[in-house]
Amino acid sequence: MRVVSIVGARPQFIKIAALSPVLRRKHEEIIVHTGQHYDFLLSQVFFDQLAIPKPDYFLGAGSDTNARQVSKMVAALDDLLPRLKPDLVLVYGDTNSTLAGALATAYNHLPFGHVEAGLRSYQKEMPEETNRIVADHLADFLFCPTPHKVQILRSEKARGRAVWTGDLMLDAALHFLPLARQNGVDPHLKISKGEYLYVTLHRAENVDSRLRLQKVVRILERLKEPVIFPIHPRTQARLKKFDFWERVKKRKNVFLIEPIGYLQSLALLEGARFCLTDSGGLQREAFFFDKPCLILRSTTEWPEILKGNFSRLVDLNPAEVAKWTARDKGKRSYPVRLFGGGRAAENIVRFISSL
Repeated sequence: MRVVSIVGARPQFIKIAALSPVLRRKHEEIIVHTGQHYDFLLSQVFFDQLAIPKPDYFLGAGSDTNARQVSKMVAALDDLLPRLKPDLVLVYGDTNSTLAGALATAYNHLPFGHVEAGLRSYQKEMPEETNRIVADHLADFLFCPTPHKVQILRSEKARGRAVWTGDLMLDAALHFLPLARQNGVDPHLKISKGEYLYVTLHRAENVDSRLRLQKVVRILERLKEPVIFPIHPRTQARLKKFDFWERVKKRKNVFLIEPIGYLQSLALLEGARFCLTDSGGLQREAFFFDKPCLILRSTTEWPEILKGNFSRLVDLNPAEVAKWTARDKGKRSYPVRLFGGGRAAENIVRFISSL
């Protein structure tokens, strides 16, 4: 079969790093990069580090408002997909590239599967929520990372066939962890394993609001341990726009570093005592590696990882963050094997081969 994979953002690059090698053993794959993440540190470095096949097509969507960015992608895909004549199109996750791929594929009456289907935050103001709902209800095949996601799609009466395949992020984490350990953490940081906090923050709901970003700054100011904070370009720009940049920079225990690749992130996560993040991917990776995580949001698409008092939803509450970082980690009561045990790619390809 000829399979077209549509990707464009960091989490999707990690997923195809796990899926492409398995998929290409039995099928032809064409990778289309929308250009949603076009900065080297957010895009090309992932292809280089993870040995992802070079994209066959680059659409160059670039940065814009959500609606304009999606419309540019849809127009480009509407021209490209009929020429490629795929037997199946795969879209991944919940980014604007996901939505554009779903719309363009549906308009061209092509069968497509949504990888990482069934996620819900139940916050309609999140663009990611719109993207994933539309993709889920247009898709013919819904590849779900956990059994809980299958239940969600069945309760919504999604028209496509929902199957539990496991999570490609677990496949990738298990596969690349040895290489991440080999590369290690930047020695210039001068940090000891288990004695620092790993922080990431990038979601529009947190950084585009002055009030919420001020709460982030207050959280950082109350943390006493060393903090490793790879600063996303969007976050840095908003800190400067709202005049918080100098407040954060002067914190001697907060190490602001450039955006990092996937391998460096795994190494930092494994060595951290706690993880604080608004990233959906990092939440799960922390869970996979038995690392306690404070989720800097009011909701999560992964309620599974909250079971057993392991990860916590703290939103942007400095007092809650201080309270939970002072504690020892809880225990997981949701089995990691329900994320597929590292065989999600095999399960997805087996299903595709059966079509």
